[in-house]
Amino acid sequence: MLHLPRIKLAELFAEAVPLKLAPLRLRLVHDTAQSGGGMFMVELAKGRRGDLIVDPPFIVRDAEGRYTAEMCKVMGIEPAEEKEG
Repeated sequence: MLHLPRIKLAELFAEAVPLKLAPLRLRLVHDTAQSGGGMFMVELAKGRRGDLIVDPPFIVRDAEGRYTAEMCKVMGIEPAEEKEG
């Protein structure tokens, strides 16, 4: 599940309780490694309990503005070639 910032994490978790959904994993999405998290991804499961796992941030773009290898994999595209300097 991917959520935009207008839906706060605490609100999502509060709405999950009556549905008997428990958060299992959380990952913040950052445009770049230097930017703040603008979105988050959360994995919920019905009727499960356990500790919440917070995964490393998902970074969309590198310092040069190219998609990261992980983002390219999600999009199903080949990473851009690095420019020789």
